[in-house]
Amino acid sequence: MSIAKRSALVRAVTGAARTLGYELIPSWRVEQLAFERHLRNLFARYGIDSVFDVGANRGQYRDFLRYAVGFQGTIHSFEPVAAVAEQVAARARSDASWHVHHYALGAGEGAREINVNVSSTFSSFLEPSANAGSGFGRHTVLAHKEVVAMKRLDGVVSELAVDPATLYVKVDTQGFDLEVLRGGREALRRIKAIQFELAIRPGYQNVPEYREVLRQLEEWGFSVSGFFPVTTDKSLRAVEMDCVMVAGA
Repeated sequence: MSIAKRSALVRAVTGAARTLGYELIPSWRVEQLAFERHLRNLFARYGIDSVFDVGANRGQYRDFLRYAVGFQGTIHSFEPVAAVAEQVAARARSDASWHVHHYALGAGEGAREINVNVSSTFSSFLEPSANAGSGFGRHTVLAHKEVVAMKRLDGVVSELAVDPATLYVKVDTQGFDLEVLRGGREALRRIKAIQFELAIRPGYQNVPEYREVLRQLEEWGFSVSGFFPVTTDKSLRAVEMDCVMVAGA
């Protein structure tokens, strides 16, 4: 069957299902469906019109927002690794509302060395943990190190003239998420919702214990809105979870 005929068949079947009150979902989207719906509702509830994608890697989160969540607002992606930032910047040329920034965010400003691992998704400012239960060992083998520029979230919000009240901040920086948020204490007073990766069983050294992270964010005035599993081990114990929090302790 040709691609055109397959597409026509999908549209016909999808349309017929909707007339009966059903929605057809591809199998690859089933696991993330709850997360999609949650963000769709959250963005509508808080009037989110801009997203900071901190730790963009190759732009996977932008794709998720555009194609799954249906977000059409402005996306600012931050990626410190030079080769990866160049690749994602090339992709962004086809999306006028997608802006790529080649630097890291953290608690301070200046320059810092980052470990660029064989799998770019796992590059981090932190050293890999000896915790075999993380299951990421082969991905965190060091390829090389780079010195990258680092800025604070507060300064970037001001520099880009973004309204914190309608900004959603997503952080996925391989164990460095709390440091990123510490650099945005002023902005966090007005930001209504954030997302970060909560490490239940850290794959990197010196990562704060997940209860400590939650306590810190609660002290800053945020409450848990949702937990969404990212990875589990063979016993189905949580390794990492995406944590969404909203303002209002």
